[in-house]
Amino acid sequence: MILSIRPIPRAFTFAMLIRRPRFWLVLLASLVLHLVVWQSSRLTVRPPPEPAPQAIAVSALIDTPTPPKPLELPKEVVRAPKIKPVQTARPTDNTAPAESSNPKPSTPPIAHDIAPSPPGPTETPPPMASSSATPGNLEEPGNGSLDDLIASTGGPSASPRDKAKESPPEKASVPASDAPTRFDPPPSAKLEYQIVGQSKGFNYNVTGTSDWRVDNQQFSFTTQASMLFLYSFEFKSVGRFDQYGLAPLRYTEKRGRRAEQATNFNRDRPDSPQTISFSSATQELPMVAGAQDRNSVLIQLAGLARGEPDKFSQSGAQQVYVAGTRDAEWWTFNILGLETIEVAGKPHQALHLNRKPRKEFDQTIDVWLGSDLEWYPIKIKFSEVNGDFLEQTLANIVKY
Repeated sequence: MILSIRPIPRAFTFAMLIRRPRFWLVLLASLVLHLVVWQSSRLTVRPPPEPAPQAIAVSALIDTPTPPKPLELPKEVVRAPKIKPVQTARPTDNTAPAESSNPKPSTPPIAHDIAPSPPGPTETPPPMASSSATPGNLEEPGNGSLDDLIASTGGPSASPRDKAKESPPEKASVPASDAPTRFDPPPSAKLEYQIVGQSKGFNYNVTGTSDWRVDNQQFSFTTQASMLFLYSFEFKSVGRFDQYGLAPLRYTEKRGRRAEQATNFNRDRPDSPQTISFSSATQELPMVAGAQDRNSVLIQLAGLARGEPDKFSQSGAQQVYVAGTRDAEWWTFNILGLETIEVAGKPHQALHLNRKPRKEFDQTIDVWLGSDLEWYPIKIKFSEVNGDFLEQTLANIVKY
């Protein structure tokens, strides 16, 4: 059988294809397959090229011994100058001899002579404070802050600004009167003070105490105060008596959390000169007759006024060699006369002493000694050049 195949018209074939759903499915599947293949070729993750190996340089440090240099001797040998030993003044025949170190407990302290004899030709003059002293602990306040004022209750502290511009040394004058001045220390007591002040516009009001004790020719004087939990300080002087009055042996300062600073009066040296040494400085100063510290100087003035009240009631000046925590210098207290000071709501007569500033940024110190209150310091005031001040007034006396 012979089959004859007729050619299909082109128009008829296209029309037949577009009417069949299978055609569209095959076409759609082909398009999807091509799209997947094309997209997969784009998302192929190619590994990053491996970094080229870095060359490691190995170095070794080899100490090659070098021949030592020949020792060169100096052409001239400089010898240190010889230091002459310090000689201290000894009491003359007209001064009262020192008392026995073990008197009877019932015997009250006997007044002593305090007028030092004129220095002889072999006596070494006391050096003054030097700005080249080793600073030691630099945490000592000295910028007019609250620490400066509150800490000054036991005596003003030397600040770095005070040392930067220091005036020439002030020579002490020897009293012209031949009659020795009598020294009579006040009785043991606890002095309670009310302290007010101002520092950089900040006003404060705190309480403080001064504990003065005399026992068997030995003394101790402790001054302390605290301002809530913000600040506290304690100054303590211990020593004995001699022909000039108080003879401090050790003075300590403790301010807040700072380390304690000490000043030692090396009086018991039979085979070496007597000196004043400091824990905050390397210098060592010669001992001066009647030398005091910043805390004991208040009781020293009270004992001098009790010994000869008539002499202290007159105008004049009293000079005391005062040691701090780094150096020592002469303090001159001018006697301004009797004034009325109110203590615990009652008026009392008090002798006014004033120490003027000796150099820039120095303090003015005013002390009032109660003539009818055993000559205790009933009022003390420290004034700064910028207007800041600290003033403590006696509020109560508790005698032992």
